[in-house]
Amino acid sequence: MNKSRLKTILVALFILLSSCLSAQENKSNWYFAGAAGIYSCYPFAGIMYGGLSFYPYVEAGYLLTDNFAVCGAVAAITDFNNKLFLPGSIQENFSCLEYDIGFHWKGLSVYLDDIVDKFRIGNKSSHFLGIYSEWVLSEKYPLSAIWYTLIGSPTDLNSKGNRAYSTFVDLSYPFSLGKHFRLGPDIGVVPWDSPFCGYDSFALCQLGAVGSYTVTLGDRWTIPFTLNAGWNPALKNLYWYSSIVFTFE
Repeated sequence: MNKSRLKTILVALFILLSSCLSAQENKSNWYFAGAAGIYSCYPFAGIMYGGLSFYPYVEAGYLLTDNFAVCGAVAAITDFNNKLFLPGSIQENFSCLEYDIGFHWKGLSVYLDDIVDKFRIGNKSSHFLGIYSEWVLSEKYPLSAIWYTLIGSPTDLNSKGNRAYSTFVDLSYPFSLGKHFRLGPDIGVVPWDSPFCGYDSFALCQLGAVGSYTVTLGDRWTIPFTLNAGWNPALKNLYWYSSIVFTFE
C-alpha cells in the first residue's frame, strides 16, 4: 500500500472516530452528522469511475433559526483498485480530501465544494472547486434535484481553451414502497459542453431507477443499501452501481 493511500485511510479513520464521539444527544444549536460509505465505483454524470471505494464524511453545523443552518464538512475518499477515479483526473492511483462549506434552508442545501486531488501531505495538490446544491420538495413529495457546477479546475477547459464550467443536473423521485423500501426514476443531464463530465455538448446521460432499503438502528443511526441502474443514451451503454452507507444524524 503506497503512502498516499495510507495517509487518506488514516484521515478517514480519524473522521470516523470524530463522528462517533460527536454522535451524542445535541442540547444546543450545534449539530453533528456523518456517514461512512462503501461504493462499488464512483458514479458521475452517467459514467462509472474506478472500483471499490471508501467514502467517510462528517458535517458540523449551527442552527441560526429552526429552518436555516450554516455548516462545514470534510470527507476522505480512496479507491482500492488503482483505477482512474475522479472525472477530469489523469492520475491512475486516486485518493483525495474534500472540504465543504454551505447552508441548509427548508429542503435546500448548497455547498462550496473543494476537492483536493492527489492528496499528499506536504506536496502540491490540484484543487477541483465546485458548487453543489441539492433540493428536496418535502417528505410527502420527495422530488429531488441536484445541480453541480465546476468553477475551478486545471482540466475544465473547452476546445478553445476557455473555462467550461462543467455542469451536471440530476432529478429523481423515490416512491415509498413500505416502511423501509424506496424505488423511483432517475434522470441526469449535462446542459452544455462539460469536459470535466466527459461530454462536449448537451447530453442526456442518465435514464434509470434507484432502489434503496434502509435499516434503522436506534434514534440516530441508519444503514441504507442502494442500487442504481440505467441507460446512458449519450454514450449508448448500460450502467449500475451499489452502495452501503452507515449514517448518523
